[in-house]
Amino acid sequence: MSANNFNSTYSNDGKQSAIIDKSWLWRDLDNDHSEFITTKRQCIDLVKELKSRQYWTSSYKGSIRLNHSSRFDFSNANTFAPSLAKIKNEDPRYEFYDATRTRYISEIDAVREVLFMLSTRPSFLFRLVKEEYRVEINATLMHLTELAFKEMLEYFCKYGNILSRLRGVSMRICLEHCSLYGQTAQAFAYSVLKMLWCFEGKLANLESAYQKPKDDDVQVSLLCLKQQLMNDFIEFEIVHEIVISSHLSDVSPYHLTSLEDTRDNSLNTHTKPSLVTYSLLNRLFREVTHHQICGNKSTRTMLEKHLYNTLVPYVRMIDDWICNGILNDPADEFFIVGNSTIEKTSSNYWAEMFKVRTINVVENGIDSTQSLMPEFLNAFYERILFSGKGRNLLITLNSNEAGPSTPLVLGPNVVSDLTTFHPFNERFAEQFKSYLEPRYMHIGKCIYNTLVERCSLWRHIRALSGLYLLQEGDTMRKLCDVIFERIDRNQMWYDSYVFNDMVSGIFAGAKWLDSDLVSAWIDDVAGKKPDITTVKVFEKITIEYRVPWPLDNIIQSRTLQIYKKIFALLLQIKRVKFFMERLAFSRMGAGEEKTSAMMMFYGLRTKLIWFLNVIWDYLMRTAKTQKFHEDLTTAFDIDKMIMLHEKYTQRIHSRCLLTQKTSSIHKSVFSILNLTFQFSTLYNRYMETNTIPCESPSDNRHEEKELANDVDNYVPKEVNHEEFVEGLQRIRREFDRHRDFIATLVGGIGRAGGFWWFDALSLALRA
Repeated sequence: MSANNFNSTYSNDGKQSAIIDKSWLWRDLDNDHSEFITTKRQCIDLVKELKSRQYWTSSYKGSIRLNHSSRFDFSNANTFAPSLAKIKNEDPRYEFYDATRTRYISEIDAVREVLFMLSTRPSFLFRLVKEEYRVEINATLMHLTELAFKEMLEYFCKYGNILSRLRGVSMRICLEHCSLYGQTAQAFAYSVLKMLWCFEGKLANLESAYQKPKDDDVQVSLLCLKQQLMNDFIEFEIVHEIVISSHLSDVSPYHLTSLEDTRDNSLNTHTKPSLVTYSLLNRLFREVTHHQICGNKSTRTMLEKHLYNTLVPYVRMIDDWICNGILNDPADEFFIVGNSTIEKTSSNYWAEMFKVRTINVVENGIDSTQSLMPEFLNAFYERILFSGKGRNLLITLNSNEAGPSTPLVLGPNVVSDLTTFHPFNERFAEQFKSYLEPRYMHIGKCIYNTLVERCSLWRHIRALSGLYLLQEGDTMRKLCDVIFERIDRNQMWYDSYVFNDMVSGIFAGAKWLDSDLVSAWIDDVAGKKPDITTVKVFEKITIEYRVPWPLDNIIQSRTLQIYKKIFALLLQIKRVKFFMERLAFSRMGAGEEKTSAMMMFYGLRTKLIWFLNVIWDYLMRTAKTQKFHEDLTTAFDIDKMIMLHEKYTQRIHSRCLLTQKTSSIHKSVFSILNLTFQFSTLYNRYMETNTIPCESPSDNRHEEKELANDVDNYVPKEVNHEEFVEGLQRIRREFDRHRDFIATLVGGIGRAGGFWWFDALSLALRA
């Protein structure tokens, strides 16, 4: 070809011209113009002929021609469809049937069209309607009926739609921002795409093998294609069911052949990424376990690969949480969620800062909450939650020590012996446990050392038991004596400022607590006079021990309230013991009646003091902390520490008869405590005095007058001998009735529940 002829096909700017003069080709062959015209016409005819042989064109002319002699030949299967067409053409019932319009194609062409459809390429036998393939019988095979051919194509069409749906959904999830579906869903979608790409490579190899067979063993048929792709179809169908069950069914597929951008349509999903991740991981794990049990090795291997690929971002979030104490969760899909409204120095930090994510569900009309933690992590969630919270706490306390740094890697790298069945869930648990256990132990030891050495855990535990349970005898006895002396001497005490100053002065020299953490006040109206005729007045006393952070996350406010209730009960009994033991007696004149009355008085006083001593001894034995300290020494998990402390306080609370179930017993004890005031008033009035006897009776007349005013309903203002005896008998009857009630009910509870301490108390009260 000459340079002039080459240049004639291009314009001056180097681009190809719209019209190319090809006459030089013929002139180079022969300068005869007539020969050029003839050859050109032959080429045009040849092109037309080639087009007419392509079955997908409208000008296609099949090689089969119907004639009156066409008959079915048993030795030639290709005569089956034409002979049926001839019969239909001659049958008057098929008046509108035109056999001449039937197109017959070879089976290799049908196989090629199926491969085109499965690869999402345009196909002559399938039509795309609203992003879904439908069978179009534009041609048929000569050895099959149209119905049989259609059923075969519909089989491939079913799985073609599954492949198209998987391809579109996976592309859409991967192209969107991770906040829409989550990183875990994107990892799963990418894994599915890789599976689709491998399948498309297999289809290309099949097409190549059918086009250029290297040997005669290659069989080209739709049945052989179905057999070759059946396992792949089953696997894709399983994956498709997982997608549907994972709240991804409403994802708008991404179609490469679509002319319009449908990205905005993907926003029609209303499912949160956390729920997508939860359902996706659970379904994958169940399917892997199920197919392993069923013995479907290839399917199980495929699903296991999808599971481990899907877990990659989720495992990374777990690793960041455990090793760094942070939630690296841009899509808000992790099963642990943080609460930004809680400050790090809050007493609710440990309980409220990080929690397992939950959603509200309605089952059978009942509202409930459901955890979004994957089921295969149920055995580890407490340790996972503790490890991350503990690491975060150590960082806040600037006490973070480096632990094991190997990242979490989950994968099918552990292969069980072929002769041994190793369940997948157990193998997965072993892999995860080998990663979690050393980190959990390291973080737990670091937290325990920090709480004990830097935060003085044991000192504050001792302070609580010493303050509220009166375990520090000298200091607390001094506090009680000061309060009771002020009451007896009618001195100012029922005032928050005075009371706080009094408590601070007593605790100032105590070495077992920090006095700066103690404050006290009277929980009543300022300036109101106390009702000292009942022990209920001591319920208004509040002594607050401010546990410092972070120990206030272990010793929580609800347990402090229990401590305060126990302290009030002990203070009430301590007051009555103090009151009864210091009750003084005056000499009386001789007389048999007076002597018998005083003997009755002494006997009743002894019974009351005996009862108070039994109750006091029982409560002080109950409040022992030795077992609690032993259990707390072996625990480093803060959640376990909280549980042990709550269990300890609840045990004391229930044994002190302060629960709702034992409220009737507590009321009876309370009634006996108040009987002591009636007992003292009865005696004082009988002895013609208005004071509660003490070391200096003359200083207590005003208070005795107040005391007498509130027991007038039980004790007359002037008591003679008969009234004195009747009053003692009434108090004794009331005492016996309440004591028997307490002993009987406590004994019944002890026998029914196997509570030996209640049995012991019941026996002591009946002694």
